[in-house]
Amino acid sequence: MDWMKMYVFPHDVCSNKSEMAVQGKTRNFANPALREAVIIFFYTGPYRVAQERPEIFRKQVPLPCLALVATAYNCVLDGLSKNGSGKWYPNFTAKEYGSIYACLLKLLKRIMKNPYHGPKLAEQLESWAQAGWAASCNIDGHVDGGTDTELLHPHLQIVL
Repeated sequence: MDWMKMYVFPHDVCSNKSEMAVQGKTRNFANPALREAVIIFFYTGPYRVAQERPEIFRKQVPLPCLALVATAYNCVLDGLSKNGSGKWYPNFTAKEYGSIYACLLKLLKRIMKNPYHGPKLAEQLESWAQAGWAASCNIDGHVDGGTDTELLHPHLQIVL
């Protein structure tokens, strides 16, 4: 199941052309699954943290939030790689995943300092914040401002 982690966290090999930047460089942390999870958890879900702290979330998704969501994905992928059936997942605790969170946050900060990838990541986080903020203000529950015929559950999607 290491291929799954490569897809969610691409570094040397990119398994999805939409995540490939120009000049053959990957766009780390650009996976659409991370985007949807960030929007659902911080902007539209039951906690709506963004609504409580608009000064933090309105313009850009904070790096620690992306690191937290990426850590949660790492936990899920760990469970799938060890069990494969999805019936059991490791405990998502600071004790178990704190070091992974710290590592991912450090990597994100390193990316932000990179002259090529930093602006790309900043632009991505701004775009996600705009989409999340728009979705949080939209009472019908559509993440992308969809039509009435779409599902109210944005996590149930296909990509053709």
